[in-house]
Amino acid sequence: MQRDAELHPNLHALSAVVSPRLNQQLTKPWKRFARGLSHEIWVSQSESNMHIVAWLSRTKEDPYKLLSEVSTMCYMQLHTVPFGGEPGQSDRDAVYGQRMPGVHLYKIWGELPIEHQISLIGDSRCSQAARGPEIPKHWIPSSVSPFRLIHGDFDGQNMLIARSTDEKSPPRITAIIDWENTYSGPLYVLYEYPIGCANTVLGM
Repeated sequence: MQRDAELHPNLHALSAVVSPRLNQQLTKPWKRFARGLSHEIWVSQSESNMHIVAWLSRTKEDPYKLLSEVSTMCYMQLHTVPFGGEPGQSDRDAVYGQRMPGVHLYKIWGELPIEHQISLIGDSRCSQAARGPEIPKHWIPSSVSPFRLIHGDFDGQNMLIARSTDEKSPPRITAIIDWENTYSGPLYVLYEYPIGCANTVLGM
């Protein structure tokens, strides 16, 4: 299948949009942090030392898709344990917000002792962030099981982790990212492990 023509990031235009929203200037030039199949991630820094991250689409996307992702992030901030920082905003082919601290879980998962892995899986913030709050009852028929907002790609790449200064204490979750594939689902989905974690924890 032929891909759409690739977009080239206009970083000057991105700064012109982000700075007024933050009400402060960016003091560092945008730097490409990562590149995936559909998006590029760029980072910068503001004059108050806030670290900014932007997800730029590599091909043309429906702007309502980006708006939906930001709306989901805002909803999660209001109804679950917050991770700090601004949820983000969208503009045309970009989503941007405050960059949260931590490393991707997949980078350190294999180094963690089994008790720390189990602690992360059972972290209440992890469960709430991944599965979301209960969908209001007037949105769905009363005869069905309670529904939750469910992260559509809940794996070690989308979980940011901060190590503890005490080696005996488990690391903590600082953020859950990439909400574009969020959907509503029944309560039994709570029984699933995060993608890529089950084999190690269960000894499979």
